[in-house]
Amino acid sequence: MQGVSSVEGTLFLLNFVIHYQEGFFMKKKLFIIFITVMASACFALGLSACTGNGGDDPEQGSGDGHTHNISYVAAETATCTQDGHAEYWYCADCGKYFTDAEGNNETTIVQLEIPATGHTPADSVRENEVAATCTAEGSYDEVIYCEACDEEISRTSKTIDKLAHTPADPVRENEVPATCTQEGSYDEVVYCEVCGEEISRTPQVTDKLAHTYSDEWSFDNIYHWHAATCCDTGAINNKEEHILKDGICKICNAFVGTKGLEYTLSADGTYYIVSDIGTATATEIIIPPEHNGLPVTSIGDSAFYGCDSLTSVAIPDSVTFIERYAFGGCRSLTTITIPDCVTSIGENAFSDCISLEDITIPDEVTFIGAYAFSGCNLFTSVAIPESVTFLGPYVFSGCNSIESITLSLNSLDGQFAQIFNLRYNGAATEFFVPESLKKVLITNGTSINSFTFRGCSSIESINIPDSVTTIGELAFDGCTSLESITISDNVTFIGRAAFYDCSSLESITIPDGVTSICESTFSGCTSLKSITFPDSLSSIDAYAFNGCTYLKNITIPDNVITIHSSAFSGCRNIAMATLPAHIIDYIPQNSLKTIVITSGDSIEDSAFYGCSSLESITIPDSVTSIGDFAFYGCSSLESIHVNEGNTTYHSEGNCLIETQSKTLILGCKSSIIPSNGSVTSIGNNAFNGCISLKSITIPSSVVSIGSWAFFNCVSIKEILIADSVEYIGADAFYNCCLLEEVVVPENVEEIGESAFFGCDSLESITLPFIGTSDDIEDETLFSYIFGVSSYWVPETLKNVTITNESFVIDNAFSGCEYIKSITINGNAKIIGNSAFSGCYALKNVTIPDSVESIGLHAFYDCISLVKIGITIDSNLTTIGAEAFKSCYSLTNVTLPTGLTSIGQAAFSGCEKLVEVCNLSALNIVKESTDNGGVAQYALNIYTPMDGESRLNTTSDGYIFYDDGATVYLLEYAGTETELVLPDSFNGLDYVVYKNAFFESIHCCNPITSVTIPDSIIIFMENAFGNCASLKEVHIKDIANWCEIIFTNSFSNPLCNAGDLYLNNKLLTDLIIPDEVVNIGQYSFFGCTSIESVTISDGVLFIDDSAFSDCTSLASVLIGDSLTSIDKNAFYNCSSLESITIPDNVTSLGDSAFEGCGSLAKVIIGNSVTTIGNAVFHNCNSLKSITIPDNVTSLGESIFSGCTLLTSATIGNSVTYIGSYAFSDCSSLVSITIPDSVISISDFTFFNCSSLESVIIGDSVISIGSSAFSGCDNLIQTENGVSYVNKWVIDCDESITNIVLRENIVGIADYAFEDCTFLDSIAIPNGLIFIGNYAFCGCASLTNIIIPNEVISIGDSAFAGCDSLENITLPFIGDGNYYTHFGYLFGASSHYYNNSYVPQSLKTVTITGDGIINDFAFEYCTSLTKVIIGDNVSSIGESAFNNCTSLTNVIIGDGAILIGREAFYNCTSLTNLIIGNGVTSLGENAFWNCTSLESITMGNSVVSIGRDAFYNCISLTSMTLPNSVASISWYAFSNCTSLTSITIPDKVISIGEGAFKGCTSLESITVPFVGDGGDHTNFGYIFGASSYSNNSDYVPQTLKTVTITGGKDIAYNAFFDCTSLVNVTISGVTSISERAFSGCTSIESVTIGDGVESIRWYVFENCSSLTYITIGSSVTSIAERVFSGCTSLENITVEYGNSVYHSEGNCLIETQSKKLIAGCKDSVIPSNGSVTSIGESAFYNCASLTYITIPNSVTSIGRYAFFDCNALESIIIPNSVTLIEISTFYGCNSLSSITIPNNVTSISSSAFNGCDSLNVVYYDGTESDWAEISIGSNNDNLTAAALYYYSETQPIEEGNFWHYDTDGVTPVIWTKEAT
Repeated sequence: MQGVSSVEGTLFLLNFVIHYQEGFFMKKKLFIIFITVMASACFALGLSACTGNGGDDPEQGSGDGHTHNISYVAAETATCTQDGHAEYWYCADCGKYFTDAEGNNETTIVQLEIPATGHTPADSVRENEVAATCTAEGSYDEVIYCEACDEEISRTSKTIDKLAHTPADPVRENEVPATCTQEGSYDEVVYCEVCGEEISRTPQVTDKLAHTYSDEWSFDNIYHWHAATCCDTGAINNKEEHILKDGICKICNAFVGTKGLEYTLSADGTYYIVSDIGTATATEIIIPPEHNGLPVTSIGDSAFYGCDSLTSVAIPDSVTFIERYAFGGCRSLTTITIPDCVTSIGENAFSDCISLEDITIPDEVTFIGAYAFSGCNLFTSVAIPESVTFLGPYVFSGCNSIESITLSLNSLDGQFAQIFNLRYNGAATEFFVPESLKKVLITNGTSINSFTFRGCSSIESINIPDSVTTIGELAFDGCTSLESITISDNVTFIGRAAFYDCSSLESITIPDGVTSICESTFSGCTSLKSITFPDSLSSIDAYAFNGCTYLKNITIPDNVITIHSSAFSGCRNIAMATLPAHIIDYIPQNSLKTIVITSGDSIEDSAFYGCSSLESITIPDSVTSIGDFAFYGCSSLESIHVNEGNTTYHSEGNCLIETQSKTLILGCKSSIIPSNGSVTSIGNNAFNGCISLKSITIPSSVVSIGSWAFFNCVSIKEILIADSVEYIGADAFYNCCLLEEVVVPENVEEIGESAFFGCDSLESITLPFIGTSDDIEDETLFSYIFGVSSYWVPETLKNVTITNESFVIDNAFSGCEYIKSITINGNAKIIGNSAFSGCYALKNVTIPDSVESIGLHAFYDCISLVKIGITIDSNLTTIGAEAFKSCYSLTNVTLPTGLTSIGQAAFSGCEKLVEVCNLSALNIVKESTDNGGVAQYALNIYTPMDGESRLNTTSDGYIFYDDGATVYLLEYAGTETELVLPDSFNGLDYVVYKNAFFESIHCCNPITSVTIPDSIIIFMENAFGNCASLKEVHIKDIANWCEIIFTNSFSNPLCNAGDLYLNNKLLTDLIIPDEVVNIGQYSFFGCTSIESVTISDGVLFIDDSAFSDCTSLASVLIGDSLTSIDKNAFYNCSSLESITIPDNVTSLGDSAFEGCGSLAKVIIGNSVTTIGNAVFHNCNSLKSITIPDNVTSLGESIFSGCTLLTSATIGNSVTYIGSYAFSDCSSLVSITIPDSVISISDFTFFNCSSLESVIIGDSVISIGSSAFSGCDNLIQTENGVSYVNKWVIDCDESITNIVLRENIVGIADYAFEDCTFLDSIAIPNGLIFIGNYAFCGCASLTNIIIPNEVISIGDSAFAGCDSLENITLPFIGDGNYYTHFGYLFGASSHYYNNSYVPQSLKTVTITGDGIINDFAFEYCTSLTKVIIGDNVSSIGESAFNNCTSLTNVIIGDGAILIGREAFYNCTSLTNLIIGNGVTSLGENAFWNCTSLESITMGNSVVSIGRDAFYNCISLTSMTLPNSVASISWYAFSNCTSLTSITIPDKVISIGEGAFKGCTSLESITVPFVGDGGDHTNFGYIFGASSYSNNSDYVPQTLKTVTITGGKDIAYNAFFDCTSLVNVTISGVTSISERAFSGCTSIESVTIGDGVESIRWYVFENCSSLTYITIGSSVTSIAERVFSGCTSLENITVEYGNSVYHSEGNCLIETQSKKLIAGCKDSVIPSNGSVTSIGESAFYNCASLTYITIPNSVTSIGRYAFFDCNALESIIIPNSVTLIEISTFYGCNSLSSITIPNNVTSISSSAFNGCDSLNVVYYDGTESDWAEISIGSNNDNLTAAALYYYSETQPIEEGNFWHYDTDGVTPVIWTKEAT
């Protein structure tokens, strides 16, 4: 009991006594051991028994008196096997036994004992009778029982001789029919009609038949005529018909087949197979040996399958195969003979041949297929020949009548049972044999493999042939009917658990070859009675014989080396063991009575520890060592024998003595210590646990008594210790609980700790010193010899004498609560700290004058100490802190002259210390806590010089204190037990002081009666506390008594006495006079004599507990003036029969009439408005009650236990009925609950077993747990569901599915609690309320739908529904205050959703009105799908936060708002459908929904909050509804898989970074560029703060942009968006400068309707731009729009543009005919539609290699071909007169140019940078050229070779050119051409 608190120890001991008092003395010794050990353990832990209680005063703490906590134990008659006992009373606090209820006459267990009577044999009876048969002897057990107790006395096995056979009628066998040419023969056989055994066999002969002549004759080969036969023809006619029996012709003996059978020729054409019954109709089929001259060798697949009429089949010897289903389903087949030649029987060959009675399988068969004989349920025995090598599964499935089977182990492939049946056991499939199978005969085989016969529970016998050498693991596991088995001597190995759970096996002999018994081999063989072990055995493994409870005797060979510790676990009945010493520890010892050790040199430590049943031990001469505690706890040991020849030990006087050391190491109850000098010391534990040892004499040769020497010798009463003893060891006499007196000799120098612990009867002890030795350095606590580190001493110990001590050391007697007298040497100078602390019974102490100091706590809690004998001559100088604290009885103290200091709180709690005589120099002041508080309660401080004592002790022992104003009765110090309190003191009235008569638990003169004078008006706290012996209280006047102020119940003497006497007459009829207004609290508390009370009209109030516990009070008449009955007023007035509460009473306090068990009638006045809790609790005679209409609530347990209450009328104002209000009202038949009631609490009508009708008002919204439990007549049960009115209140826990009634409105609290098998329930639509814990623990429930009409769901309604997968709810939470989903499963807040919502729950559907509140589903990590109905209006903040398994969400059309973080971190969410009602998606609404792949939004969404879809990395596409007006910051940030997004035109703002990190985005449609406000760069929605870092944020995957609106596309809006490929623009008014500058990957741009102007450089450096389409609305296009668009190939202006058109991939201003833009594939129209090439028209057109300018062009604008660096040549038409500034600037590939002669001016830089220009073709003369004005920076032009036009070959020298034949290409004239 280490670590157990003292309280726990006491409660444990009490529990044992109370619950096991029946048969308490069944095992006297065991009981004594248990009680004493437990008592010792409790006290060792510091338990202070019977410390009492100070009463009701909470400040009183542990009391200063003793009241036994008495419980009665009835007498028990002794039986033949059990000791009885006399009746007794037991104190649960101190553990004592008494013969009286008052606890005065103490007794002991032994004295109470009535010995068992012994058995009385009855006549013998037969049991287990097995009738004899004609083949076997019978047997029975002859049993003799005790006729008194029916216990078995003896059992003898008897045999019954075999019976004679009973001959049946003779039968013929082996019959050979006679013919006309040959005699016949047969055997006449007589069988036993009982067993079928052959009795006799006699051969018989039948005569030849007469010849049969016919008209037909034939001539044989020797010329004789003979008649036609069945085998031959006659002269004319055909053969005769065969005369058949069993297919054999009686005439010719030929085998003849049935006609009509169908045959199939084999593939090789050598034999036939019978393939079908064909047209044959016979019920007896004969299969011929041949067909068409070929043998019939096989009966084919399903040949006769289903031939129901077939009764017999004859198979010829030619057949070798019977194929699958050959005779399957031949249900009428009764006989069949399988010929010897058959080698194979196919699967199902004879399945379902239910009429087939037996089968003989030939010896040639090697194969039997699966199910071959399944369903042949008439088989009783089967023999499988040894030839069979394959036996398919389920061969005999359904053969449920088989009793025996013969087979070879070689035919089995796996478990034996698999040839029979397969079933499902609820967890898995298993093979099993029929219950009919009892016997198995094994013919051969070498090994019984693992699991072979596992689970064959019906088999009773199995033979193991000599051929078997191995038995595998679990081979016979579960063969629970197997009674005997003989294991062959050839077996050398038996596997693990081979015979596990063979619970009927009675004996076993292990063969000599076996060396080891494996783990669990015989575990669970509960009937095993004997085992024979071979000498070859060397080891026994774990659990080998676990649970062999019938095993009583075992002999283990000496060769056994190892036994596992659990080998014999559970073998609790082994009584005798013969074994070598080294394996003692491994044998169960709890039932061992006899041990014979056969070998070994040592008995190890604790070898027989706790063998309480061991009676005899024999030790061999080989033992030389016996370990510590070897025989500890062997309490029944009687005989100790050491074999002669042992040189180390010998036995004498039943003592085990170590010879050389002369140490007695083991004694027993019959030991006598030798006085011959052979023993000088009593060793440690020598007599430990000798519970029957009653006295012992320690002889004078003994000098030491070892530790634990007499430990637990609970019966020892007398011990004489010789003066020679010098040492007593620790715990030496521990728990010698009957020892009364001990004298320790003065020669003893040391006493070990706890030497006398548990000596509970010890009254007197004489010691040479305090503590363990006379050395002050050692332990010096007096209590140390009673308990290590404990302050406990026996409560019986009253007198202590210390003979040699000179110091009272710290804690010396601390906690010695029962000691009344201590005699100490008078020379002590110091009383140490806590020296007498807790000496509750110490009444007077005289401090020797020699004492100089009293240590702190020295007398702390000496609650009986009245006076301290400190004299004026005392040497005392110091009183330590708290030295006298809580000495409640101390009334005065003298402070001597030498006293210089009093420690803090030295006298704290000395409430009666009213007087101090101060001789010291200390300043002692009243009420001061200085100087240890010595005067804190003082009423008088004086010195002999200036005052006198005001304490007066009257001659009759009353101690009064008179302070001049008030007189207090402090104490009674007399010896009288019948007190008459004085009327006054010196003529003055007095107050009874607190604790005045409080009796400590050790009171010597308990008060029995007290007379109270009228003059006393106040009894202070606990004045009569603990006066357990007080029986009578005498008073003179009732009115005065009612006015007395009792401060608590223990201040009133009636609380203990019970009997009140008025003027010496026992008061039975109490009349409260008119002058009494108030009956004070506790006035008549516990007054058991009062039988009637009449309360006058003058009384207005009955106070708290006024008549409580007046158990004889039968009648109360209350006057009309009464207004209030306070709590407990009539509590436990168990005889009160009726009460009428007048109309003026307004309130009834709690428990006012509780426990009034006889109260049959109650009338409650109409003014009552309040009725407290338990007012009529346990008024079990009350039959009817009417609650007035003014009452608004019925308190808890108000009528609980009113078992006769049949009718209760509840007023119409009651709104609440408390828990247990009507519980256990077992007679209540009907009740109407008014409409005012809204709640029926838990257990309200619990166990109202007669209740048949309840009308529950419509106002009720909840019914608590078990409110109607036990109301079996009320409850209507339908399909396992219990109903009361329209409420479901309970359910059968085994029910699996439920359909509730249609009209129910509510489900009560706990209604379906723990319906663990319930997997489905249908709840009707009318349901409104679901109670608390309604479906708690429905662990199999997978789906539930809560109708929309439900308005309330209770706390934890679905807690523990651990299999719930789907739930449909009208709202989340309870429908009121609690709004988190987990509330339904027990979560107190949303923080605990994950801990309570079942992990199985996957789908939630919300159907009702209302909202999903903030955090509703937070951390519901198991949910996978949520469907939010159309009636839900909003989804709150974090509603589904961290629902990490949620994959699919459907939000109905009713929802308007999805709050911030609503689906935050729903990482598994894949699909989202948002209904048409949602207008707003809150901030972070779908943050980190990393698996979200698709979203469908309704057309109502207006705003998408910040980070709404942040990190939805699986989202690939997104179509926003047209209703969306705003997309906040980072709404789709980090949606890394998003490939396309369309933003509706109604969107007016897109926040910064709305699509930041969408690294897979390929296309986007936006209603404007930027945020719709100040931020105009396209990259802003991707996180770019300005156009300059567009390229850092716009995804490189983004290829397509569609712009559908906006005022304009701002300056540099798409600057550097290098990934864009396709851009479509519409709805925009203008495209500003450089809007797409640097978009180097753009290939196609479509500018749609709405765009009016395209500003400068819009597509600057869009070097991949190939196609551009310009809408019809464009009216203004600035210059250089396509600057650097080097790949531009196609320019298209849509039809209808009034300002521009396109032709030849040229952009032309229609009216002005100006070509304002061209591209590399431009062809300038020659139809006159272009007259000028505008400024910068081909600006930076770097891919332009060639251009033809038609003659219609009259001007070419500045920069027209600026930087066309691929242009190689150009011809300027004659219509042009001016080449503008920088027209061909940077055309560095331009090598030639043709300039017309009309040009008059070439502006500056016109050809600047034309570094390749080397030829100029001038269409004029040299002089004309000279006239041209050429501006600066045209060096390349002037440096080029200049050729002048000459239509013909010029004659003169010079550079000339002409047009080639094409009229276009210039050609230089050369001389060669001339």
